[in-house]
Amino acid sequence: MPKSALYFLDFYNPNDGELDTALEVGVLRWDQKEERPSVYLHTFLRPQNPSRVRWTNALDHGISRKLIMEGNFPTLQEVLNCDFLRDKQVVCLNPGIEPCRSFVRKAISVQGIVTTWQEVFRQNEEIAKLIRPSQMLEYLGLPVKDESNTRYTPLLCRLHSLVAIWFFLSLYKNNPQSLKQGGLPITTLWPLPSVSDVWFENNPQSFKEISPAAIKRFFSDGLADNLNWYALSVFSHDWVFKRQSLPDIAHLKNLDAMADFVFNRVLNLQMKLWVLIYYSIYDKKVKYAQEIALHEGNILSMPQAIREDFTAFFIRHLEDFLSTDQKRQLIRSMVHHYLKERAEEHFENYNYDALYRHNSKDRLSPLMFRSDSPQGSFVKCFKEIKKGNNQILYRRYEISGNRHDRQCCIDRINELFNHFMREVHDPLSCYWSNAPLRQWIQYITGIPWDEYAKIPRPNDPQYLLASRAFLKQVILEERTPWLDELKSTMMKVVEEINAAIDGTYCRQFTFQGISIEVVVSKEQGSFFKRLAHMFNRG
Repeated sequence: MPKSALYFLDFYNPNDGELDTALEVGVLRWDQKEERPSVYLHTFLRPQNPSRVRWTNALDHGISRKLIMEGNFPTLQEVLNCDFLRDKQVVCLNPGIEPCRSFVRKAISVQGIVTTWQEVFRQNEEIAKLIRPSQMLEYLGLPVKDESNTRYTPLLCRLHSLVAIWFFLSLYKNNPQSLKQGGLPITTLWPLPSVSDVWFENNPQSFKEISPAAIKRFFSDGLADNLNWYALSVFSHDWVFKRQSLPDIAHLKNLDAMADFVFNRVLNLQMKLWVLIYYSIYDKKVKYAQEIALHEGNILSMPQAIREDFTAFFIRHLEDFLSTDQKRQLIRSMVHHYLKERAEEHFENYNYDALYRHNSKDRLSPLMFRSDSPQGSFVKCFKEIKKGNNQILYRRYEISGNRHDRQCCIDRINELFNHFMREVHDPLSCYWSNAPLRQWIQYITGIPWDEYAKIPRPNDPQYLLASRAFLKQVILEERTPWLDELKSTMMKVVEEINAAIDGTYCRQFTFQGISIEVVVSKEQGSFFKRLAHMFNRG
């Protein structure tokens, strides 16, 4: 028996002996620790000269000319160039025949079933002459044909039978007396088992409606038996041939939470199952997929190893799993939850002067400080604290000083308030998104945030125009209650200042996570009424 994984290789060619008319290649990976082999490589092939293919023969194998010519399949040479079996231990029927010979040129070892059969049965000339898999199966007392209802292609069925033949050859080679000691042992390798016509009974709509026994049966070594292999390609760990690269996710925040949110809030059960199927087939994590299904898709409750591994797979493949409408639904949900979460933050009382003195001595401080004085005065009427990523934490508007200073402060604060409100009305300003949210939107749409923020140009591509318009509309709609609340609060501030008996005033509130203070140090006369006109504007 093999001590490490073996890779079983086979091709289908409707024109025997004509290398450039091969239409399908398959490789099964089998480890002795596994009850069943898994599909490591499977794809149909685009022939170089379709007119030479014997399509009548191909149709007997379920392969039509339409399937091949309309599908986006690689050529035999393109697959060969990828060296899928580099440094692998390979088994095939006859490695000396093309295209097997070219395919295994960089394998670490190559063994032929025909050669091994002849070696094992060298003392029985009649048996040693059997060179076809059907003859070998018949001698071993195994079914020659696949009678199951699985949707494997004939090539993949034959590969499963080759694994079974090799299993018995290995047993007999290591113990020649094994076949004489009561026959062959039972194996799950061949024949293939039949499967249910439906994945799960009673058309479930959630994982809760599927029994644990049914989940364990489905997400097992026999998962591939339930799939239509005329519609699936496998290129080791991917379903896209020579995919350039998967997107980088290292810069994204809250990956686990996002994976859980998308999986459970955006996808229906059918799509969740397909995600877990792809995770099982391509990332080879069927046991992890089983655990996720048994836990009803609750990603955050999974052990760390499963949670991190599945999250990385799922987030890297969001583009594959989400439709355009689902991406838009996801972005709307993200904006909604972000604005709501920010609006619920409590006021934090920053001591600007103390923090400024402390951080001015630290060149690595993550905080940035800004202050402003009105023209003609040295009084600080505005103070602001930001994080290094330009996220605003705190703002203080203050009217203080002598009569002249206070008048200058009022004029300058009026300008600052106007500027603040103009910024707030821009849906793409920093008030309605932070760096993590913008990074997620960029990742989901594939469009850099700078492109969203630019003034539209006549030559902008249609997809950018549509995506920009959608994003702006979403933010405009989702921000409405918080913008209305800000306007109302600012109007109250002006009214309360004018109503203050002694002219002193302090109001603290938050707006989208920003702690804001409005302070008047001494009693003022009618100067504050001049602040009101700004808030009466649209």
